[in-house]
Amino acid sequence: MDHAFLIPAAFFVFFRLLLLFIVVPLVELALLHYVAQATSLWFTIGLVLVTGFVGTWLAKQQGWRVWNTIREELFSGRMPTQSMLDGVMI
Repeated sequence: MDHAFLIPAAFFVFFRLLLLFIVVPLVELALLHYVAQATSLWFTIGLVLVTGFVGTWLAKQQGWRVWNTIREELFSGRMPTQSMLDGVMI
């Protein structure tokens, strides 16, 4: 196996992750700043809190759904591979 192909691939993955973890939060901060300028600071804080609570509620609901699916698959003797992946993604 030629290791020369592994370095560019690893660098490409690293660059994409770095871009994801730097650019996405900066865009989010810029959007929050824009919303705060267009409305008010308290509206923006409320919006962040409401979306946080809704996201938490959705993750909890989906987590319980996946948990029950995993249990049903195990009790029926099947391996819950897709359900486990769904749980990891939540």
